Amino acid sequence: MESLDNRKPLTGGKKKIEEYVNRIKNGESKDSIFQGLPESFISGVKKKLVEPPDEKTKQELNEIPSQYKGLDFEILKTQRREADQKKIEELRKQLGVTEEHLDKKNINYDLLKPEEVLIKLAEYCEPYMSAPREAVQDGTFAGVAKLKIEAGNIVLIRHAADENHLIKQGKNASAQEMMDSSLFSGGSHEAGAVHTSADVENWIGRYERYPVYGEFRIPVKDFLDLAKEGKVIIGNLGEAEIVISGDVAKKYLTKIIEKAKE
Repeated sequence: MESLDNRKPLTGGKKKIEEYVNRIKNGESKDSIFQGLPESFISGVKKKLVEPPDEKTKQELNEIPSQYKGLDFEILKTQRREADQKKIEELRKQLGVTEEHLDKKNINYDLLKPEEVLIKLAEYCEPYMSAPREAVQDGTFAGVAKLKIEAGNIVLIRHAADENHLIKQGKNASAQEMMDSSLFSGGSHEAGAVHTSADVENWIGRYERYPVYGEFRIPVKDFLDLAKEGKVIIGNLGEAEIVISGDVAKKYLTKIIEKAKE
């Protein structure tokens, strides 16, 4: 493609022609696009419009939903992002969440519902989740349970053989280590990774063989801040599991119940 003086190549010319072609295929008026364009561009666009697609292009077009055909990659990305945002907004309406307490600059953590906290948690720890983020997008652990909030605190519980094991001696664990420990049987023995459950009502008494029961209460703001830092992640969905680092467990352990030895 050449410039008007027919001497220097026009930088990005082919790319612009593709853009104009896509805009016309997407329904934009040819007259408005051609207005002010040099004849070399106009002829290039017209030629592209009448060219039959090659076999590879035909196959790709057949795989693209009809509403997206003719759109370039950037437009497709934008539309996908808009569709995702629309789903999030619909979910917020269902949960009764308003923009007043979703303002990122001034979040009122006292107004956040358990469902929204779980969704935000999934967003923050997505790189370290052992399950797909979509599994908690309805505000539950794949329908098993919800987070429990009491007096502005996330409530988590855990059974263990002794008090030291309850918090894994307060050892630090990285997000990757915590995720790895939740992916295999016996992972709870991984040093520093403390496996807790948010399913408070159904979890109590499930592990009677462990004599020590601990309860952790983490303020909602701290909980989400820790998630951003990779210190809190989502684990096994079937157990409504939240894996926390040992140092976090030590700081927020609020109650220990030890069964009498028989």
